[in-house]
Amino acid sequence: MSLWDDYPRDYRQREVKMILNAAHAGESVSLIGLSGAGKSNLMGYIAHTQGMPTHPLVLVDFNRL
Repeated sequence: MSLWDDYPRDYRQREVKMILNAAHAGESVSLIGLSGAGKSNLMGYIAHTQGMPTHPLVLVDFNRL
């Protein structure tokens, strides 16, 4: 069971769609924000709730670069 199972499938759907629509096939996007703004939580939510075949995500830990 995941933390995200407690959230409705349409939680902040407008914002999620805006983010997913920003990336087109073959393009890259970045999510930038202040520390503690919820970037990792947002990516976790999208990764858990969206179907991977239609919205593949690549999560990269840039702290190690």
